[in-house]
Amino acid sequence: MTTSTAERASSCAAAPAPTPTPTPAPAPPAAVYCYCLLLAAFALTLAALLLAAYAFVVPVRVTVDEATLAVPAPATASGINGTGTAAALSYDFSVAVAVHNHNWAMAVWRRGPLHAELRFRGSTLVRARLAGAGRDKIRALKMGVYRLATAAEGAPVPLGPDAVAEFARERAAGVFELELVVFGEAC
Repeated sequence: MTTSTAERASSCAAAPAPTPTPTPAPAPPAAVYCYCLLLAAFALTLAALLLAAYAFVVPVRVTVDEATLAVPAPATASGINGTGTAAALSYDFSVAVAVHNHNWAMAVWRRGPLHAELRFRGSTLVRARLAGAGRDKIRALKMGVYRLATAAEGAPVPLGPDAVAEFARERAAGVFELELVVFGEAC
């Protein structure tokens, strides 16, 4: 069985040529996946940060920065209808009140007057205006300081017998425990 070269050539031509198999596209490098994950983590962190900054409102805090009180001895008088004794208290008082805005993203606006009331054993010694009816802006993480200086104008403040005894104890100790109530409207 000998085949001629012509037959061999025709048989080679008749055979289909092998088709090359397509090579798959190269996989993206690992850096692309890393960047995508980093971008997603950044977006989630930013969303959580904005949610924490604007969804939760931290109330303002009011503190007394400095206070001075000058109180002479109370004047005693006979009580109503001669039952027991009562006393009247006169004073000179100055205070600096700081309003702290602990929000780290939002400012606070004072929309109306800011009042302060000084109390001793439940009796109101003085009620005064710390700030007028204008608008003040306290920026985020800042504070506004309001000052008040007042004296007992007109008649001294009357005290009951329990308050007189407490006043005598605090005067002997040299430390007075007073309550300062600050109220106003903010937004």
